[in-house]
Amino acid sequence: MLKLIHADLFKVFHRSAFYIMLAVLSGFAAVLVVMMFRDSEVSISNVYSMAPLLLPYPAALLPIITQFTLGEEYRERTVKNTIEYGTGRGLYFSSKLISTIILGAILTAAVYGVYFGTASIIAPSGEGVASVLAADVFSRIGAAFTVYIAAAAMSMFLLTVFGRSSMAIFAYYGILYFTGPLLMLFHLDNLKPYLLKTQLAVLSGRNTPDFLFILMVSAVTSAVFFAVGLTVLKKKDMA
Repeated sequence: MLKLIHADLFKVFHRSAFYIMLAVLSGFAAVLVVMMFRDSEVSISNVYSMAPLLLPYPAALLPIITQFTLGEEYRERTVKNTIEYGTGRGLYFSSKLISTIILGAILTAAVYGVYFGTASIIAPSGEGVASVLAADVFSRIGAAFTVYIAAAAMSMFLLTVFGRSSMAIFAYYGILYFTGPLLMLFHLDNLKPYLLKTQLAVLSGRNTPDFLFILMVSAVTSAVFFAVGLTVLKKKDMA
């Protein structure tokens, strides 16, 4: 598995697209902080308080990351070669998910690192952040990352089902952003708390999140999409 993950990361780290995405998103984070500090009444504590508002956005980028790890191999038809070489389908699917998670972690760390780093540089000398506020913000980011893992598993499942990047991306955004309204339409509002989009909305809100519930929803969703994705891959004809 380590060889497969290393191969994925080596390939991505030698592509300019990933670095362009890192630069654009990190630059956006820096510009956002600078714009906030243009208001003389804004403090570094305000900037930290605003950080959770960014949490829903990385989920929208996950289809791009899964394109780097799995989508490209479907497009170039190299999945069959890798599996026929002796790699089990379970090992293959697991390695692709882990590679996606690692790339997502790098992207999240880079964006928030620039966000908080820029805030620390621009903030007036001696101005600090209360430990309670910092702990709350980083706890929300950590919990959000478990939601991203679940979203990555969903994206991998959809890529395995469709094999075509455009269809998988379209289905991903449909499931993530339109399942809630559909549940309301069919009077199934009681299921909305179990949606990934709902968990991200809670984490970016002002109220204290139920971290245990968020972790439970993320874990179950990850397990379900991983299981069905692996099942589909095992039954998929690679010819």
